[in-house]
Amino acid sequence: MKIAFASSSSVALPVFHRLLNSKHEVLYCISNPDKRVGRGQDIKSNAFVEESFEFVPHVFQPETNSQLQEYLEMNPVDLVVTIAYGRLIKAELLRIPRFGWINVHFSLLPHLRGAAPVQYALLRGEKSTGISIFQLDEGMDTGPLYLQEVHEIAPEATTESLLSELGELAAQKILKVIDDIENGVPAIPQRGEATFAPKILKEAGQITSTMHVSEAIGIVRALGENPGAFIRFRGERLNIVSAQASADSNGEVGSLIASKDALWLQLKDGAIELTSIKPQGRKIMSGADYARGSRILPGEKLDD
Repeated sequence: MKIAFASSSSVALPVFHRLLNSKHEVLYCISNPDKRVGRGQDIKSNAFVEESFEFVPHVFQPETNSQLQEYLEMNPVDLVVTIAYGRLIKAELLRIPRFGWINVHFSLLPHLRGAAPVQYALLRGEKSTGISIFQLDEGMDTGPLYLQEVHEIAPEATTESLLSELGELAAQKILKVIDDIENGVPAIPQRGEATFAPKILKEAGQITSTMHVSEAIGIVRALGENPGAFIRFRGERLNIVSAQASADSNGEVGSLIASKDALWLQLKDGAIELTSIKPQGRKIMSGADYARGSRILPGEKLDD
């Protein structure tokens, strides 16, 4: 089968490489345009583009749907495989390939439709998630299913580690789905109540004194790498890179409690140990090192 591959994220690389090493032919890739990033506003490609240029003759980065439609019509394929492309595809584009478009989504649809299913699974403390490979339609993750696979969430999983595991799982299953499509196996409509996982805003990463321990730990696991889990203390934003639940330290709710070996934050139902912190404009350091350098006073509280 002649395939085009559409993505704008490195999470797609396991599936991409599995297709490259199969009997199918990946003719070209589709991705979002390069962006200006950083203080210098340098133009930079996304991680998927940087990788895929080595393996396919063409990587097309359309600015508009009309550009994408023209390219697909001039460069026909049997199927477009997409994962984390980041763009809704119009019906007229979906009809161009012989077998349409299929998408890999990191939840058990219709649960957690949207841009951030892994983050929301961790924020909610869910014990399992999975992958769904489905026929793309004009809706937001609403198309019929070719395959679903359940995956257990490890107790210490973060968004980065869970995305990696799910990407590898999708790579193991993608060729079966393509074989099923070639053999005329129909997709099955999604069933059950839909829930949603919209784009994460930066403000969602704030940990406040009103939270429970499980809620704060969920934020660190889900958002610690991106866009960042943080507290506000002494007028400064402190990013919490890693944290773990701790025994109740009997401090006042919202207070930071320091010893020579550790730093804790007292919450409503216990404490969390802030094991790694990144203060603004500084490197990552242990909570204990931050506490020693900052000379935290007894009873000092967050800026909630």
